Amino acid sequence: MPEVRVKVSRSKRVFDIVFSGLAIIVLSPLLFLIALWVKLDSRGKVFVRHTRIGQYGKPFKIIKFRTSRSGVEFKPSMKIDTQLTGCGRFLCHYHLDQLPLLFNVFKGDMSLVGPRPEIPEHVALYPDSIRDFVLSVPVGMTDYALVEFSNEKELLAASEHPDIDYVEKILPIKLAYHQQYVVEHSFLLDIVLIFKTFKRLFRRFPVLLHDVIMVAVAWTLAMVIRYDLPLEAHVQQVFWQSLPVVLGVQSIVLWYNGLYQGIWRFSSMPDVANILRAVSLGTLASVLLLVLLNRLEGVPRSSLLLYPFILILLLGMPRFLYRLLHEHSLGFLTRPSASQRVLVLGAGTSGDMLVRDMLRNPECGYIPVGFLDDKASLHGGKVQGVPVIDQIDQLPNVLDSMKIDLIIIAMPSASDEQMQHVVEVCEPCNVPFRTLPKFDSIVNNEVDLSAVREVSIDDLLGRAKVQLDWELIQTELHSKVVMVTGGGGSIGSELCRQIARLNPTALVIFERSEFNLYRVELQLRQEFPHLILHACLGDIVDVVAVRHVLQQYRPEVVFHAAAYKHVPMLQNQAREAVRNNVLGTKILAEAAAAQGCAIFVMISTDKAVNPTNIMGASKRAAEIFCQALSRQSKTRFITVRFGNVLGSAGSVVPLFKEQIARGGPVTVTHADISRYFMTIPEACQLILQAAAMGKGGEIFVLDMGKPVKIRYLAEQMIRLSGKKPERDIKIVYTGLRAGEKLYEELFHADERLEKTPHAKILLAAPRQNDWAQLIELLTASERACDEYAAEEVQNLLQQLVPEMNLSET
Repeated sequence: MPEVRVKVSRSKRVFDIVFSGLAIIVLSPLLFLIALWVKLDSRGKVFVRHTRIGQYGKPFKIIKFRTSRSGVEFKPSMKIDTQLTGCGRFLCHYHLDQLPLLFNVFKGDMSLVGPRPEIPEHVALYPDSIRDFVLSVPVGMTDYALVEFSNEKELLAASEHPDIDYVEKILPIKLAYHQQYVVEHSFLLDIVLIFKTFKRLFRRFPVLLHDVIMVAVAWTLAMVIRYDLPLEAHVQQVFWQSLPVVLGVQSIVLWYNGLYQGIWRFSSMPDVANILRAVSLGTLASVLLLVLLNRLEGVPRSSLLLYPFILILLLGMPRFLYRLLHEHSLGFLTRPSASQRVLVLGAGTSGDMLVRDMLRNPECGYIPVGFLDDKASLHGGKVQGVPVIDQIDQLPNVLDSMKIDLIIIAMPSASDEQMQHVVEVCEPCNVPFRTLPKFDSIVNNEVDLSAVREVSIDDLLGRAKVQLDWELIQTELHSKVVMVTGGGGSIGSELCRQIARLNPTALVIFERSEFNLYRVELQLRQEFPHLILHACLGDIVDVVAVRHVLQQYRPEVVFHAAAYKHVPMLQNQAREAVRNNVLGTKILAEAAAAQGCAIFVMISTDKAVNPTNIMGASKRAAEIFCQALSRQSKTRFITVRFGNVLGSAGSVVPLFKEQIARGGPVTVTHADISRYFMTIPEACQLILQAAAMGKGGEIFVLDMGKPVKIRYLAEQMIRLSGKKPERDIKIVYTGLRAGEKLYEELFHADERLEKTPHAKILLAAPRQNDWAQLIELLTASERACDEYAAEEVQNLLQQLVPEMNLSET
């Protein structure tokens, strides 16, 4: 075995010397032109030298063309390329800056094929055994990683910390490829990798070569048709003098018009128009140059007329024949789908998968023609053969030049601010736009055309995907009996779905609305056929029913989502608010504690902070009781407080949708009113996380982000419906309703704010309350409710929640 390795190594070295020497000689004119361009483009040296680690850990200096203004080495892990010169950006894109590495190969510092050399800092991170193994062979210009690992640039461009991600995510992948090469390396493998490298770097070269050959054939046929074969001597002289001019000028025009970038598999009428334009301009430019050179002496005018028609045929027919062979049908010539030219916003992983699905399914009706992305490092590159053109703000200019029929926003990880900006750029363009849902709504993070949908208000006000400690949540809920009150409501039903995914022993739904209970039970039984589900019709103020359900099913965890929530309606019905929200919570909490329930989670609201309405005060009173009871029992009573949720039954979103559907007006109470918003799934997931974290007696407050003006919400919903605010649909300000504030709060001044292990969950230190006095006030409230003494109920609520200030509204 050692002799074979030595023999292969010597063959490899001979091949390296011969190939690199010939390449240097053949490419010397190109090397000279690049060196001249680098020198003229910016100040500094033409070549730069950087340290790399070679075979057996020996450092050496690689030689490359300078690509940056400062002369600092441009590394793959650099997030942006603002330091690159115009020449440098072109050289890096086509990897021409690495041509001087041929001198390193010729000298013996490295080989044509081998593990790509890394900087000393990166090599120092290699495990000792792997470092010695990988560096046992010469490093090379190309390797397995360069050929097989094709999305390194996109991954780094999408990273917030490219240096860290390069070391932690990309370098281990490269090391795996390096080890594979060391195990498999042979002379034949080197030839294969060289061929694959050329194929990857110059994948459009065959198309470019075809078009150049067709130019030569078209000019030859134009001359032959005019004079017939064999050509006379003076005609041959004219032909050979004019051919380089026509070939050079026409090839440049074809390249400038991007003809070689077209995907033959999707050739269509826009490609024909591009061919007509490029051939016409090329013919005109060739004629003008020939006039300047020899006044068209000897060039037949009939050949000048024949040439463009022949070239159009030679360029167009192979493209359409290729598509015909691929589709086995002429239907694409008449299909309207060919006109659906798609511009994708976002050239990351999702955009890549989306375009890949379009290219794999010709019948889908979409043809991707370009990407827009704000990552400057991607500009000029290609994803799945589709060019990344410019940044998203340039959308209006790109639409005019590319005749776009549809815009798809492929940015499922975008923040609400980013999504708002993108939609604002799209709206004035008068071109339909669609989007992908958030990552947490995409099954297995797989993106295809079926995921594309209309942009909704959730996309603009939704937030980044919540990262949860599912292991901790699973520990608390798996194989346990879980009960949800108000399980037919917006929050309750979503909680049921989230809990069902955690495989509880049984799920008990307690709901007083017959229809809501029927609906959620039907959905859960369809989605989770093996779930043990108990749908119980009942009211939390019914002591007998509550005790019966708890005794029968013995839940270990209770999520209390049942409550009255409508602020203006409850403002004049204090008795109903207190009876349901306060006394109902007391009945349920006491029954849970008596039954030995381990965890009781009460779902509260931001309106409980400094309440200016009856609803908020009743929820604050319920918070107070749960905190106090937690100190009196073994049950862990946990309160979770958050603001509005998008799409819930009581939110403004359904109301605005109805008003817009009727043609307006859309009613907003005040121009400056704002609210916190989060999506229902996010709120429920954070409730589960808080339940798993709680030790008892805490008030967890969900991080709601920034408050959103209701006016902005109304304007965006009008725009998403395809109409203009104020012009098509009016916005009318009706004044604050009873109990409403201009803005909501999440913390009271006396609640000390503390962080928790989860970034999206904060802790409000609880305020102490006297248990005996609390029980006395609640007993009096229960008596007042039984006597329907509404005024007394409100007075007792004021004593329970001293900070309630109804006069503010």
